[in-house]
Amino acid sequence: MAKNAKEFTYEVKAEYGVIGTKGNVNTELRLVEMNGVEKYDIRPWWEDDKGVEKMGKGIRLTGEELKKLGELINNLEL
Repeated sequence: MAKNAKEFTYEVKAEYGVIGTKGNVNTELRLVEMNGVEKYDIRPWWEDDKGVEKMGKGIRLTGEELKKLGELINNLEL
């Protein structure tokens, strides 16, 4: 039996910066609305050979989760 797949939509609301780069792929922190829900997003982004923006697998965080992640990072001894 076929399942009706929910349509996936997204809109980039803000781009905060590149965390790292490998080839033509940038891992970035962005604010992204996906299917009507805004969250902070860390994932790889690139353009395909036709200039279409693509995204890889990543992590989505609420504002509170992002603050907590920042605190944890600040406390690391690197």
